Amino acid sequence: MKSHIQHVIRLLKQFTVGLILFFLSLGFANSDPKRLTPTVIHVPEDVLTIGEALSQSIAGDCISLASGAYSEPIVIKDASITIQGRSENQRPIIRYGWDMFLDYGASILVENSQLTIKHLNIIGQCHPALEADNTELIIKNCQLTGANELLSRYISIYATPALRWKNAKSRKCHIENTLLTGGCGIGGPAIEFLDCSDVLMQIEQSNVHGKDVVYPPHNGGCAIQIKDSSNVDINLNQSYLYGGRGYNSNVYSSPFAVPTMILGPDKGGYGVLVENSSLHIAGGEIIAGRAGDGGEHTINNTLNHIYENKTFDGGVSGTGIELKNHSYAMLTDVLLQGGEGGEPNGSMGLPYAVDDTSEIEFSNQTNVDYWSVY
Repeated sequence: MKSHIQHVIRLLKQFTVGLILFFLSLGFANSDPKRLTPTVIHVPEDVLTIGEALSQSIAGDCISLASGAYSEPIVIKDASITIQGRSENQRPIIRYGWDMFLDYGASILVENSQLTIKHLNIIGQCHPALEADNTELIIKNCQLTGANELLSRYISIYATPALRWKNAKSRKCHIENTLLTGGCGIGGPAIEFLDCSDVLMQIEQSNVHGKDVVYPPHNGGCAIQIKDSSNVDINLNQSYLYGGRGYNSNVYSSPFAVPTMILGPDKGGYGVLVENSSLHIAGGEIIAGRAGDGGEHTINNTLNHIYENKTFDGGVSGTGIELKNHSYAMLTDVLLQGGEGGEPNGSMGLPYAVDDTSEIEFSNQTNVDYWSVY
């Protein structure tokens, strides 16, 4: 009897141990296999794509890109990550969202995160190069362009920014040694703020340039456009905000324009356009875009039975900063200039313009001038 009881006890122990091991194996199989220590993930050596690197990343990781072109959707959510090229002289190219009709979105879309990018060339191709939703940003030694030049010239109808910063609340963005250019043919802004509040953008040793128009008839793009935002603080250190150039007068013929048209020159872009927002800008230079040139043009089109000669004066330059719809701006230590009128006889731009619902103030030697050639 005693031996039988001992045998039963042994069986129970074996069963219990086996059961424990079984549940432990289930736990290990379903546990999070990610690392606890940040590391560098090399693309394409460690993984083939940026997306794979992101899926394996943890907070603090750095994704290091070899030189080359990367055409894949890059979506970053709730992360703290660095993406950088290995060489400043051979920056990797990231481009996505080329289709003008399908909403493929930004080349890099990031939400609720902290993102650092270095040594990259990011092209939006009819969408923003970088769209950041409530995200802290550090951008160093990069080039961001709102759209591919080929698409801009021939098919694009969107005014896409290089950087769209939206829904940011008490966030910071640091931009250093970087060129940002607005995108697409109708003159997009280089940087666009949408529904931001209590944010700081520090721009150091960088150029911010609205798009020069290549698709008529449109004005040049503004360097920075701010909409529906409050307490926006922009600090410029050895940096310049340029409006884009307006389209020159020209004969324009396309399948969408019948009959063929002679178009006059367009206005240069704003340096900064502010709508329903409040901001403070300190340091740097804000220069409006040069207007398009005029000239003499002739249509000799037997298909449309039009024979016409027409001469245009140059266009009106853009405004250095313009405030609309209950906006407020304080400028400190800023060189503010309207743009140069187009040739011939184009009007020089105003350094600033304010509608009757808005207000602008200047402090500490802000220099206001009427035009500048750049």
